[in-house]
Amino acid sequence: RQEIPNVMSFDFYRAQFSALRLFPAGFWLVGPFGLLAALMSLRGGRGPLLLVGSLVLYALSLLPFFVCDRFRLPIVPILVMFAADGMVTFGETLRARRFHRAALLAAGIVVLAGLVSLPLAHFDLGRDHWMLAQAFLERGDPEKAIAEYRAVLAIHPDQASAWTDLGVVQARLGRYSDAEQSLRQATRISPGLGYGHAALADIHRFRGAIDAALAEYRLAVEADPSLVEAWLSLARLLRSDGETELARQTLLKGRSLNPGLTSFDTALREMGGEPQRP
Repeated sequence: RQEIPNVMSFDFYRAQFSALRLFPAGFWLVGPFGLLAALMSLRGGRGPLLLVGSLVLYALSLLPFFVCDRFRLPIVPILVMFAADGMVTFGETLRARRFHRAALLAAGIVVLAGLVSLPLAHFDLGRDHWMLAQAFLERGDPEKAIAEYRAVLAIHPDQASAWTDLGVVQARLGRYSDAEQSLRQATRISPGLGYGHAALADIHRFRGAIDAALAEYRLAVEADPSLVEAWLSLARLLRSDGETELARQTLLKGRSLNPGLTSFDTALREMGGEPQRP
């Protein structure tokens, strides 16, 4: 009865946004009535048999390869026609007071509804919560983004990247204690997560804890040499601490590991003189 998502889950977003709940009919309704009418039509003429055959053949062509919701879409119009016929048949049977037949039809609907509702697939909604968090951030609503990151972590408590994203947003809002806890959790789970160490270093630098910031920046660039801002921040802190030559060597090393980026040359010029090429 649920749509198996490819990238985003329609059921998830229908639960999040009321506008999508204006369309209540789904496979939970169309499936049982449509399947019942399709089975009943097997005793009919050539037309119904061709429709049933098209449903079966299309389904068989998908099963070995695709399970995502969008591939199920072409069968919906045919199934809707059968579902409408099933509902009309059931209603006419009741109006005709053929209660024994109506009871048999109702039993068939119940059985098929139970079949349709079997939990045959488990959906991981962590990705959907993460994508929603990113959307809230882009919209300028960090509080809702934090709530969505926490929803991700409720599903995947060991996802270091989600802890890091949560910590970055908390730091952006000035909640440095919460941010530090989130980022430390991220680095505990994944000690080689350079971005997490860099974000921790930014917090230490803001608080004036220079030694702690230097240590975290070093861990960051060691884990991920492509973190250009971490290299630059490390060099600036070294320079402000009186370690000008060490700051220069840091920039040269960062430039050698990230060739073609002018930001290192600019930083070297700020320290005086033309940057020397290795």
